[in-house]
Amino acid sequence: MNCPRCGRQLASGAAFCMHCGQMLASSGGSIPLVDATPHANGRRLIVGVIGAILVLAGLLFALDETGLLRAAGSVFRPQSLAAQGQSGQPPALPAEGSAQDSRMLSSPGQAGGSSLPIPDSKRFMPDDVRRWLEHLERIERKRGDLSREHLATAITTMTALQLGGSMSEIEALLRGDLEGLDENQTPPTIEKATTDMESMTRAWVSLNDEFLSVPPPEECVPIRNQYDQVLRETGAMILDIVQAVDNASTDREGALQALLSMKGKSEERIGRPAERTDQGVTQICDKYETRKWFSISRDFGGGGLLKSLGM
Repeated sequence: MNCPRCGRQLASGAAFCMHCGQMLASSGGSIPLVDATPHANGRRLIVGVIGAILVLAGLLFALDETGLLRAAGSVFRPQSLAAQGQSGQPPALPAEGSAQDSRMLSSPGQAGGSSLPIPDSKRFMPDDVRRWLEHLERIERKRGDLSREHLATAITTMTALQLGGSMSEIEALLRGDLEGLDENQTPPTIEKATTDMESMTRAWVSLNDEFLSVPPPEECVPIRNQYDQVLRETGAMILDIVQAVDNASTDREGALQALLSMKGKSEERIGRPAERTDQGVTQICDKYETRKWFSISRDFGGGGLLKSLGM
């Protein structure tokens, strides 16, 4: 006997079809058809839910095996943690420029672990400032060299004119100490000393032009102005000394008076402006946390010549 609904063979004496659930008559009467659609839909729904659960379980197992589930758990916290004062949202990124942001930019091996370097808080000297200070250093070195060269010429001329028989007598003459000199000594007959004043003057003018040829940065302008006075006065005083000695071949007394008139004037003309210039260089170096690598001399190139000559 077959099922009147699905047509499949029925077991002998069965009260309903095992395949579609159709109820069977107990007698030989007709078998009423029963709509089994709701039952079939219910079974399909149950099977679908069970299948979805199995698929989800398999997916969770795969995520746990790869570690992705544990990694996600370390970033996203369940909402149940909110009751304990913890947020269920991902941690917010730090604001740019904050202390935490600076830590995240630390170098390898430090907090943050990033390869980005931390900006150095040290203030570096700007290139234009350093270049101009190096220019000033070169001019100061040339000032000392030129001063010593021209004073050596003056001393050689004094020796040739027999204004002093020794260096101590030459210095005594420049200091105005006439007791150590032989007043009866007759000066040699020399038409003119061979000092080339014109060449010396050109050398000092050229050095001053070289100094002013490089314009300073704005913050170095006061240093430039002070050193311009130092350089001009150094050249002028050196040339005055050389000129006085040069004139001694024809006017010994006049040369002595010219030298005495310069006594004690170097501090005001050269020493103080040089000190202010050096202080300006110190302030610039301190501002940019840079070791000061040269100094401006209060004397003719740092040799102590002014002090030894009493000027």
